[in-house]
Amino acid sequence: MFIVLLLLLLFPFLAGACTGSVEPGPTRNVLNAVVALAANNVWAVGGMSTSKHFGLQVLIEHWDGQHWQTVMPDMEGELCAISADSANDIWAVGGGGYYNCSLGSQQPVLHWDGQRWQSLSVGISLDKGVLLSVLALSPRNVWAVGTSGRQALIEHWDGSSWKSVTQPYEGLASSLQAIAGRAANDLWAVGSAVEAGRSSLCRESCKISDSSAILTFQV
Repeated sequence: MFIVLLLLLLFPFLAGACTGSVEPGPTRNVLNAVVALAANNVWAVGGMSTSKHFGLQVLIEHWDGQHWQTVMPDMEGELCAISADSANDIWAVGGGGYYNCSLGSQQPVLHWDGQRWQSLSVGISLDKGVLLSVLALSPRNVWAVGTSGRQALIEHWDGSSWKSVTQPYEGLASSLQAIAGRAANDLWAVGSAVEAGRSSLCRESCKISDSSAILTFQV
């Protein structure tokens, strides 16, 4: 009874907190990731269906403390992840643009420099791939992970271009889903890998060499 009463008392305040949410609009939209830099500086990314593109079009939303503003680069694809080193150094990455961050011929890689979003995919050439996570440590040290051609993918930005980093799961169908790190020399990436001929993936109590992929690397 107490919980019900408490919810009834709080509902007007909770409902009011949602009045600034992003309007769904007339088309099907999806937001996959968000980064909050300040109370008046929040970015959310995803994809939006339009009549111009067969799949999704890149969708970026910005919260200025009072309103959401839609930023829509004229680019096919769907953004799956976003990371910020500072308010003037923000990265967003993604995939083909058919919902759920699926594989595709398009892999948007966008950078915010404090003034505008621009494509910075120099050096990335994926075979029906998708970038699922990104970690911005500094303007010259950005990591992105995902999958390409049924192989785990690790990409590194050195300030001028992206370069592929060798991953330890050669010969396995593998994918890296997320990356995180507290320092430039202590990074972690997690995902899954499976040997040819196996029909399922073990998620918890299994050998790393068989399925659950937990990768740590130092630079």
